[in-house]
Amino acid sequence: MNKVAIRVLPLRHGTHAGLDGSFWLYEMPDPCPDVTCVNLLGSRLYVEEEAAVDQFRQAYHQLSSAALDGKESAALIVAVAKEL
Repeated sequence: MNKVAIRVLPLRHGTHAGLDGSFWLYEMPDPCPDVTCVNLLGSRLYVEEEAAVDQFRQAYHQLSSAALDGKESAALIVAVAKEL
């Protein structure tokens, strides 16, 4: 079963690791290495090198801890939609 969570990173947070572009972090079962997929203009780059994947993992955790939780994100989205 797929699970999707939408969380908002408030503007007050300022610059963050996600400004360089989007990425996906795939945590694979052993013995496969974890993989990061970086979206580029017109292509994708798959990174398996452990130190590089760890940098993306750290960026993900920083973004996740700075983002609003699910309920706060939903409330902000509704509030902004009402203003439109």
